[in-house]
Amino acid sequence: MRWFISGLTALLISTSPLRAQLDFGPITKSDAASPTEFPEVLKPVSARSEAEEDRLHAAAHYAQGRLLHAKKKNALALKHYQRAWRYDSESLQLLSEIVPLAFEAGQGDTAARYAVIVAERNPKDDLLVRRLAIYLTSNREYARAIRMYEKALTKDSQLANGMPEDIGAATVYAELGRLYYLTEKYQAAAGTYAILRKAVEDPTSHFDEAGKKSILGEAATTYTLWGESFFEAGKYDDAAATFRQANAAKEDKPLLAFRLARIVLAQDKPADAQKQLDEYFAAKVDTSGDEPYALLRKILLKQADSPAAAQEQFIRRLQELHKDQPDNVPLAFSLADALWTTQQFELAIPLLTKTLARKPDPERYAQLIDHHWRQKEYRELLAVAGQLAEARSSLESIEKLLDKLKQDEGLVKGCFSLAREQAAVIDPKPKHGPILAAAILAREAGQLKEADELFQKVLQLAPHKALDLRVYWAEGLFQAKHFDAAARVYREQLATRPRKGVAALLQYYLSASLSMAGEADAALEAIRAALKEDPNNARYESRIPWILYNAERWAEAHAEYEKLLQKYRDKPGSEVREILRNTRLLASNVALKLDDLPRAVEWLEQVLDEYPEDAGALNDLGYLWADRGVHLERALRMTQKAVELEPKNKAYRDSLGWALYQLGRYDEAVRELTLATMVDESADEPAPDGVLLDHLGDALARLGKTSEAQQAWQRAVEAFEKEGEAEKRKAVQKKLAK
Repeated sequence: MRWFISGLTALLISTSPLRAQLDFGPITKSDAASPTEFPEVLKPVSARSEAEEDRLHAAAHYAQGRLLHAKKKNALALKHYQRAWRYDSESLQLLSEIVPLAFEAGQGDTAARYAVIVAERNPKDDLLVRRLAIYLTSNREYARAIRMYEKALTKDSQLANGMPEDIGAATVYAELGRLYYLTEKYQAAAGTYAILRKAVEDPTSHFDEAGKKSILGEAATTYTLWGESFFEAGKYDDAAATFRQANAAKEDKPLLAFRLARIVLAQDKPADAQKQLDEYFAAKVDTSGDEPYALLRKILLKQADSPAAAQEQFIRRLQELHKDQPDNVPLAFSLADALWTTQQFELAIPLLTKTLARKPDPERYAQLIDHHWRQKEYRELLAVAGQLAEARSSLESIEKLLDKLKQDEGLVKGCFSLAREQAAVIDPKPKHGPILAAAILAREAGQLKEADELFQKVLQLAPHKALDLRVYWAEGLFQAKHFDAAARVYREQLATRPRKGVAALLQYYLSASLSMAGEADAALEAIRAALKEDPNNARYESRIPWILYNAERWAEAHAEYEKLLQKYRDKPGSEVREILRNTRLLASNVALKLDDLPRAVEWLEQVLDEYPEDAGALNDLGYLWADRGVHLERALRMTQKAVELEPKNKAYRDSLGWALYQLGRYDEAVRELTLATMVDESADEPAPDGVLLDHLGDALARLGKTSEAQQAWQRAVEAFEKEGEAEKRKAVQKKLAK
């Protein structure tokens, strides 16, 4: 990069047409050199290549950033540095300059995102690597964190006499081992922890007592993690030793007995495992959840003559334990599950129902409700569903089952009748849960009149929960696309004059319902009422252009997006930055609707400046360029990265295939487009859309595979017919006619 920054830099900045496209802020005399006379623009002998154009862009942005940085305009300088690096991404020096500048500009999250890229390319700073690995781990990017550690930590440089050379290296080993364990790479975890164990326990260790304590940290927790890693890796002696050390650090004899029982059984000694496990049971604790009971079943399967005999012994033993420990929830669930497996429903159902009242469990609720449904036991079903609805104010945790239940007209009618009957009882006062469950079922089945009748009774029975109930109820109506009804519920709650912050939030929800119901002006009125209470809430403000976008009032939406981005563009804070990211993505779509391609591109560019690995923006901009046949090499790199980040996303793979097609790499294009149009029926994937199939047909035709191309185009015609895309359907039919 340095060779390109020369005395011509000021000229590049002042004459570059790029600067006019940027939304970084207006140019002022203080921002850049402004010569009074411009030299004659030279005409190149030959057109620049795409790579040369990229370097020119990078140089202009870098120079502008340097000038702004010198003037302490850090936020604006950062934007130029980011754009410069994206057009010259091989420049490690420029990449390194972005990180401290982002911190100076108060954008810590942005600094972290770029620092990860720095460390992956040149991991020299162990402290930086450790901090970034923590950042990646917190974002659940485990594989990436592992790769970073592995680059920074080599045996040659970090091991001395078979152990870490210092505390810094030991800390890296500890984090790496934890990540190996989290990603189920148990052999690697065990190997890493064996190195740390040697550092702590070997007499020849060069660590003093303070260093060993630092490595161990919370000793009980550390030894437990080491033990689990050794156990999963099949290193049973090491596992037993470290579990005993964990117990020595923090005594828990029942837990140690359970852990040793696991080890002994893994060594195929079921009788010895049983003795250890009996010590756990004798303590009458539930600290290890249901795992000890699952282990008991494995032991019995080893010892019994048949699986049926083992299951019988298992149930008998659990019943004995449950009689002595009736309040042990994991034990009760284990017994209920065992009884259910052997279809002893008369014993399993009351036990399961009673235990679920103490500890809700969505999967077991669904299991129980499904059973009552199949047996047409509507009263019992309503009681169990009511128990869940009362605990959660909704049935969203059993959404998949609810989708099946709502299609049973007899069930919906029966539950409505039962709930109406229960609601009419005056003494004793009925519980609101079963009535709410019936109301939800009626709502999901589209019977809004009946649903509303029951819901009003629910509000009477549980006035202390009115706010939560109405919010959940309206949310359910919204999800079911009953937008008018959802808006009415929000208005009912607003009529109760809730406190200030709650009222603003309800207006925010109301605005979405009104917008989706096609009442854009009323939606705008609602969100502006929210903003009167909370005038500097970026999330609320972002709702205004969204409403206009949804109403296809493109010019107004564009103006509001511009205003929002101008107001918050340099404001720090992860929530605000995320709102602006989404805002720019939508603003790009609006610009396309207005046929403003440069603006659409610029919004996506700005997303990628701040989020250089945003898969959606990479895909959108890459496809936008590929579809227009411009910046094809850059489009290819971007769509490749999008697919790398989200390999299962069919739209991203289609974009990659189309970029390859535009570059004339038809074999590769067909491969990617074929993958994009494949449907995994077991995963309940939707059929490919018309665009994907049209692209596949084009690529096949280029390879001379006429018959296969025709099949793809015919499928595209059918897809466009279903999608209501008449013009696209006609265009494909013309291809078929040829």
